[in-house]
Amino acid sequence: MRELGFTSWRTLVAVCLVESCFFLPHSCFGGDAGVLILSEKDVDGLEKQAEVARNCFNSNAYDEAITILGKLSADTTISQPLYLNELGVCCLFATQYAKAKTAFLLAGRLMETFDPRSERKALSLFGAEAQKLYRGDPYERAINCLFLGLCFLRDNDVDNALACFKNGILFDSDAAADSYKSDFALIYCLEAFCYRLRGQDDLASQSAQQAEAALLTAHAMFRPFVFLDNVLTDGMSKNKDEEERKIMLGMRDELREKRKQLESRFDMRDIRKLADGHFNTLLLIGCGNAPKKLRYGQYGEKFNIVEPDRDDSIRFEITDENGNITDAARYVCDVTYQATTRGGRQMDNVLESKASIKKRADAMAGSLWNAQNYNNISDPRARLIAMGVGFVAGGISKVVSASTKAQADIRCWQLLPGEFQVVGINLKPGIHQLQVRAFRSYFPISEAKSVAVDISHDRALNFFVVAP
Repeated sequence: MRELGFTSWRTLVAVCLVESCFFLPHSCFGGDAGVLILSEKDVDGLEKQAEVARNCFNSNAYDEAITILGKLSADTTISQPLYLNELGVCCLFATQYAKAKTAFLLAGRLMETFDPRSERKALSLFGAEAQKLYRGDPYERAINCLFLGLCFLRDNDVDNALACFKNGILFDSDAAADSYKSDFALIYCLEAFCYRLRGQDDLASQSAQQAEAALLTAHAMFRPFVFLDNVLTDGMSKNKDEEERKIMLGMRDELREKRKQLESRFDMRDIRKLADGHFNTLLLIGCGNAPKKLRYGQYGEKFNIVEPDRDDSIRFEITDENGNITDAARYVCDVTYQATTRGGRQMDNVLESKASIKKRADAMAGSLWNAQNYNNISDPRARLIAMGVGFVAGGISKVVSASTKAQADIRCWQLLPGEFQVVGINLKPGIHQLQVRAFRSYFPISEAKSVAVDISHDRALNFFVVAP
């Protein structure tokens, strides 16, 4: 069997065009019109409409949300990729897989697109970052690849599914100076699943090992070790004092030794079940709320990704019709963790420069409007002329300050949970009623929810997204 190269988005688009009745705008394929650049007011207007759809989604009114997001994502605007991703999620929860696949496919294609007009607008002094084409953060692009790959697997297109998972791993590894590898364990498990379907067991074993390594970074138990290790490593690289460097090196070595001891005692059964791929059905159970972006800084030129309150003690169990119980795997698809461990955007430097210009323009206007600054001009007539010129220049400076758009773009994919807990099981073809129940430790905290799943033996993988 041939070794898979990275399938281009253009090829993937061609695949979905055959299978879907969705209309793909001409501009997505290099048309003359390009994307429609919107004003900040227009962008805010679209977001208000999207909030209505998000409220519908959170109320399980998926059809209403799909209608609203379908209209928002139909126009080739700078926010189209965002609304296509959110439309895709709604379609998954509504089990409209063909529509979800097309939405994720087009969103991924657009997020890979460079639109020079909107980029120039965002980079200009008077343009806002929110006026550029939404391309998503690395975690959003990785999750787009995850969902699209699952849709391809469901349609038995293993090669394109594998290409998606490989792209997802690359996006999750995207960081300044390539300082770390992907820690998105579920994507590695699905990469291994594809390799096994292709008969490449050696490559599947490598992906399974990478999935285990990813969990030993992303699991809540190991996050403090990873954080402190990074702090000490960064401190050593910047500290010129040899004695202090030796102290930090000793602390890091001791920290790594403690981590190895913990790793040797860690239960890997859940991740190995997923990585081994001995299942035909995958359930993704949403838990908690999506992370959001909030602006900060004097002019809102920076943003933080904020994690909503989440109870990490909650876990889920799946019970089949024969009473067999399967625990959901934790931290293999933790959306909030993936979002909050990424940074270093190129746009940050541009926004900081704009904020600096805005601050200097404000200060300059204040100085030009201060009459006392003209007291050293002895000739009264010359002083009045200078003050007149200064006041005009100060007005121009104020206009520059007011017109400079330094605010960070806080558009983000909000129709995601804080985490997907994941179950892989084997089910016979036909319709099954599964019971999903939430626990805190060993104590149930809700009534079991019945979920009907229709299993086909003709699919490489049956997958379902479940709201708890």
